[in-house]
Amino acid sequence: MKTIGPVGIIGGGPAGAELARRLAEARIECVLFEAKPDRAKPCGGGLTPRAMDLMAPDVRKIAQGKSIFQIISRSPLDRAFSLSLYEPITVVSRKEFDDQLRRLAAEAGAKIIYRRVRSIERRNGVFLIDDQEKFPLLAGAGGFNCSVARTLSGPLSSLDLAAAVGYYLAGNYPPRIEIKFAAELAGYLWFFPGPSQASAGFQGPAHGFSMHHAEMTLKKFIERIVPGQVLTRRYAWAAPSLRPETFDTRPVAGDRWLLVGDAAGLCDPITGEGIAHALRSAELAARAIQNGDLKGYRADLEKDVLRELRRAAAMKAEFFKPWFLQLGHLVMSGSEIARDLCRRLAEGRISYHDLKPDSYRILPRALIQVLGSLLLPRG
Repeated sequence: MKTIGPVGIIGGGPAGAELARRLAEARIECVLFEAKPDRAKPCGGGLTPRAMDLMAPDVRKIAQGKSIFQIISRSPLDRAFSLSLYEPITVVSRKEFDDQLRRLAAEAGAKIIYRRVRSIERRNGVFLIDDQEKFPLLAGAGGFNCSVARTLSGPLSSLDLAAAVGYYLAGNYPPRIEIKFAAELAGYLWFFPGPSQASAGFQGPAHGFSMHHAEMTLKKFIERIVPGQVLTRRYAWAAPSLRPETFDTRPVAGDRWLLVGDAAGLCDPITGEGIAHALRSAELAARAIQNGDLKGYRADLEKDVLRELRRAAAMKAEFFKPWFLQLGHLVMSGSEIARDLCRRLAEGRISYHDLKPDSYRILPRALIQVLGSLLLPRG
C-alpha cells in the first residue's frame, strides 16, 4: 500500500483521537467521526503510570485528575491488604479527557464530524461512509461493536466479552481506590474516586452474566464504602475480554483497514484496563499508515500489545478461582516483598510474562514474611 489518501477514523475516544492527532501532525489528511461527544465512557477513568508514559507531552498536560497513591484490595472472604504506590494512578473525567484529546487532534489539523456512522460499503477500491464520504483507508476506533470492527473483522462472541454495571457518585472522596473480588461472579467490584465524582461498578464475564446478581452485589459494596448514598446515575456496558484463541485468530488489519483500541479487542482480560493499549495501538497504527505498511501493524501490535494480553487471557481462569484469590490476599497482607511485586503490576511496570518467574523468585522470602506475620503478635 503506497498511496496515503484521506483516512477515515470511526470513533473519537482515546484510540481514535490519538490516531487522528498523530496523522494530522504527519500532514496526512484524516476525518474523525464521533457519535456521542457528550457521553462519558462508563469506566473508572484510571490512567496508570504506564499509560501516562505513552502520552505525548501535549496529551500528558491534559490528563488532569485525582492522583491516587493507595489501593485497598479485598478477597471474596474479605481478607484485605493495602497497596502504597510509588507512582500515582490518575483518575480523570473520561468526558473531559476524551474532549481534550479530540481538541488536540483538531488543533493538529484533523477534521472532526460529530455523527453516528450508519453504514460502510466498499466500492471501486474505496470505503463509502453513509453513502457520503469516501476514504481509501479506514480505521475502526469506536469500540468492539463499531461498524468497522463488525463489518471487516466480524462480531465477537459473548465468550469474548465482559459485562459491567455501575454508578456515578457525586462528591469529593478520599484519594483511595477500593477493589473487591467476587469469585461467584468471576469478576471484581471497584470504587474509583475522581476529580468531582466517583465511579463504582462491577465487571465480570458477559456469558451467563446476571445483571440482577451483579447489581445487588454492587449496591452492598457501595453501602459499605459510602453508607446511605442515593444511587441514581446508573450505567451498564460491555467491553472486549478476549480468549487466547481469539487474540490468535481475530483480524486487526486487512486491505486498507485496521482496528485500534477496544475495536481491536485491546483490553486487559483480568483488569479491564484499556487506555494504555488504546494509545499504544494508535501510535503503531499511525506509523504503519505513514510507512504504507498495514501488514506490519499486526506484527508490531503482536510484539507490543497482543502478546501481553494473550498471556493475561491465559491466566484469567486461574486468577479468579476462590482459592487463588484468598491465598493471594493472605500472601499480600503478610509480605512486603509480595506487595512490592503487586505494586509494580498495578503501576504497569511489570508484564504478565514476567509475573510468574518473578513470583517464584520472591516466593521463599515472601513465605517467611507471611509466616512471621501470622505467628508474631500484632502490636
